[in-house]
Amino acid sequence: MLDLLRLQAVPLEALSLRRYADDNELARVSMINIKQTYGVPILVAHRADLQRVLKDGAEDFGARIQTRSYVENIDFENARIMIKGCSKWLQSDVVIAADGIKSTIRKKMLALNGQVDQVRETGDAAWRAIISAEKIHATKDASLIEALNNPVVLRWMGPNGHIMSYPIRNHHFLNLVLLHPDKIGTKESWTTKGNKKEIVEFYKNWNIRVKKLLDLILEREILEWKLCDHISLPTWTKSKVALMGDAAHPMLPYVGQGAAQAVEDGAVLGACLAMISSTEEINPALK
Repeated sequence: MLDLLRLQAVPLEALSLRRYADDNELARVSMINIKQTYGVPILVAHRADLQRVLKDGAEDFGARIQTRSYVENIDFENARIMIKGCSKWLQSDVVIAADGIKSTIRKKMLALNGQVDQVRETGDAAWRAIISAEKIHATKDASLIEALNNPVVLRWMGPNGHIMSYPIRNHHFLNLVLLHPDKIGTKESWTTKGNKKEIVEFYKNWNIRVKKLLDLILEREILEWKLCDHISLPTWTKSKVALMGDAAHPMLPYVGQGAAQAVEDGAVLGACLAMISSTEEINPALK
């Protein structure tokens, strides 16, 4: 699956920290040593591309994927789930709950200990947008084309915010994440529509390259992400059920490792379950 993902992803070589006002580089962190240390480079990918590779890989291994199936209830002791609209329990040997930051299973696991899943506002929010290579090349602007073609994360640091840009989908798009103080006033959300005028106004004193990038963003493609944190869990497992990914340890996007941590969780769970030979060993294996 990694080989398939590499066809769509971009292997990064460096992180460039830059001054917001004049675009001067403040520091550069090489990422070349990551490949030397771990055998593979650090990759950035469009989430849809990662999901497609994982889906196809799972089906190649015989997994049956059933969409539009909301898990309404769970039996932790017997590894059973009940789908919304279905009156029968679905039996399994083990349940891995990778149901995201708004995890139903995490809430139920906490409730068993008399706890409530608490969401804590960080005071930050992020606008998100992508710009196509066609748009960038059409400008014939060398600084914008460089941002698209170079395998480097650009991070502009400024007052009350910062901007990150990096190429994705084999340099066919430039991804933008624009951090700013939270003024959304809604609950935790990833799909609130953003306002281009607000973006332009907030970054009006930033450098010309940033302004040129913002000019290329389409209003209908802007999303605003309210950044919230969650309480740490005392355990990620209960009997024959385990949480993984954001369901277990929601991560803020400042280091862009949420999806990567979920993949690592899957690898560790797979290794633990591969070491046992009977269903009676599932509980200790998960622990």
